[in-house]
Amino acid sequence: MMNKLLAVLFLLITCSFSHGALAPDDRIELAAPGEASMRARSEGELTSAAGAADWLIRERWYSVRIIGNRLFLEPVRGIRRPDWHQEHEDLAQTMGAIYGAAPDMPEGAIFALRILHESTPRALPIRAQGYPSLLPVPAVLEDKWHQKFSMGGRSWIIQTRYERRADGALLAGSMELELNVPNEGVRTFLPAANHMAYSKQELMWLGDIDQDGEPDAVLRRVWITGEQDYVVVLGGRFESVYVDEDFPVRIFSSGVEETTSILRHVSQKYPLGEAKFTSAFNVPESIWEKLGGGAERPAEPVQLADLKIDHQGESLRFSLDYLPRKSDEKNSSTVDSGSMWIGETLVRVTYRGRPQVLLQAQKPDGGLFRVEIGDLSGKTVIRISYPPHYNNSFQYYWLYSEEESRFKRVVIDQSQGC
Repeated sequence: MMNKLLAVLFLLITCSFSHGALAPDDRIELAAPGEASMRARSEGELTSAAGAADWLIRERWYSVRIIGNRLFLEPVRGIRRPDWHQEHEDLAQTMGAIYGAAPDMPEGAIFALRILHESTPRALPIRAQGYPSLLPVPAVLEDKWHQKFSMGGRSWIIQTRYERRADGALLAGSMELELNVPNEGVRTFLPAANHMAYSKQELMWLGDIDQDGEPDAVLRRVWITGEQDYVVVLGGRFESVYVDEDFPVRIFSSGVEETTSILRHVSQKYPLGEAKFTSAFNVPESIWEKLGGGAERPAEPVQLADLKIDHQGESLRFSLDYLPRKSDEKNSSTVDSGSMWIGETLVRVTYRGRPQVLLQAQKPDGGLFRVEIGDLSGKTVIRISYPPHYNNSFQYYWLYSEEESRFKRVVIDQSQGC
């Protein structure tokens, strides 16, 4: 009943709004499904129909769905509790139960979007409708990919540009999208994603949302480790949102504040405290010395280590492989969330004949890189511990899924000294 009343109130107030070209101080914000995107100012804003409707109108989120060749922008007319819950030390608190909420998006929505006027800040209305794509989509963005399209009475070309390594192979993270514009020449549409390595990049949609005569786009980039990010290019600027559909528990502890916070998805219920680890190995410093430092890093891939371990009658083969990637920080489209601790070394496991990249690791800073294998209720568990920074240590856990025939990320535990 609450959601129905909210929808009516929201529709009455928002149906006449529209938004044209972005102003210089407008910015794009994106939210993953189930994310606690905003905080209300009082409990009443979320527990009363009128208060929640006012809150929805003020926040102005729009769900984004791509169906066939159309992108559908639909105003969010309902709210719900987030899928992520926050626990602080021993006192559990449900994030969003009182003062926070997640946009209630329709099935198939890939993220929510809004535009904020930076100087206010206030959310701006967008024309809610189905926007046709100017190209057949999705399109895999391979080397030398290009497509012509027409918009505003002009012919355009959108194209990829990659850099190459010394051995001639494509340089990871170097793909840029360019526009070949009539009477103007070639310009960058989306810059490269520095420090990143993707297994697949797709153009999901190309059109004109803000009706400024310039193309807008939605891209999906799949990480080599399986996570993904969506990128929106709108009004000459871009924003991205990070999505990890393994939904690992994220633990953060601070030595100075003497606090621990745990962010847990509602689907994550593995009791990893019961895991028993029986095999392990450390990667010695001599292995990491092969990388050199700074400008001395190899220009081509290098295998740093290759080791096989037997566990419960089956073999796990671990390899550490250095993969060069673009590292120029200027105007990067790298995702901020989830990418800060990414490194150039791929930690790959081969299990039951299937290889999988578990982690993109940095060279340890003052500590050991340790790999452990164990068991939880008959399932194989992998734990990797190492400090990518002298003040930050991580433990990553993966649990083998028989249904998906791969290891799924289940815990990312970060400990910060100060």
